[in-house]
Amino acid sequence: MVSYRGGGTGTDTYAVRMALEAGIDISRVKLFLPGSVEKYSDELRRRALEGKCKSDDAEETIRQLHSLASNTLDILFYSGDIETIDARAFHARNRRIVSCADELVAFRLGQSRGTTYSIERARQKGISVRVFEY
Repeated sequence: MVSYRGGGTGTDTYAVRMALEAGIDISRVKLFLPGSVEKYSDELRRRALEGKCKSDDAEETIRQLHSLASNTLDILFYSGDIETIDARAFHARNRRIVSCADELVAFRLGQSRGTTYSIERARQKGISVRVFEY
């Protein structure tokens, strides 16, 4: 089984950290980012400044992504040559995740548009969907 993740703060970062700590073969995790690690790091910091995520969470995610990028390049995938990380870049990332998935387990905070989009795409694809709301 392979786990596809979006590289976000919170659940994605926690799941990768737990996998690493448990000694799970990290090659079984595939992270799809909306842009390069550098551009995504800048975007996470911008989001933290806007209050869209916690600064500590953003920095933990950034450290994790940089560590993975320097050690295990085969698990990081990018949404092409995207100059600006915006809603289109996140939707492209989410489409790639759903296209690879045999099932979707989603953790939705409030009415997150991106997570909702992924849930709708997975249902259209006809794969099993489990949603955890928090």
